[in-house]
Amino acid sequence: MKNGRWMTAKDVLRVNAFKWPEKIGIKDLYKAYTFKQWNERACRLANALADMGMKKGDRFAVLAYNCVEWMEIYAAAAKGGFICVPLMFRLAPVEMEYNINHSECKVFIVQGGVDGADGKEFPWIKQVTEMKKNLPTVEKYVSFAIDNPHYDGFIS
Repeated sequence: MKNGRWMTAKDVLRVNAFKWPEKIGIKDLYKAYTFKQWNERACRLANALADMGMKKGDRFAVLAYNCVEWMEIYAAAAKGGFICVPLMFRLAPVEMEYNINHSECKVFIVQGGVDGADGKEFPWIKQVTEMKKNLPTVEKYVSFAIDNPHYDGFIS
């Protein structure tokens, strides 16, 4: 058996973007991206996180429902050498605070905007804003949403 070079997650996405640039790579109920779009978006996010001061091995927390952005976030973590700390949205704020502080997250990515299914606002921006005083390791807060609203204290 030959010893070959194993591809990492970032390599798999890059190769798929090269081989099948127009093929749908990720999809949820509201949007879909080709492998090329997914790769480009993941690279932009990895570069944005690096511009925020993240270095290889640094951790960032994410709070969101299941959506296509999770795949972009995981791909960006692989490309930048970062560690993603996913937070279960059903946790109490004190439990989220413990997870974030214990893992020493430098950035906190939060889903905002309105839910396309029922039109209600996601509760996490308000919840995280109230938690900020208890998160000494978090340096930057980032929000994302379909309609891309801007929230005070969050980078869109």
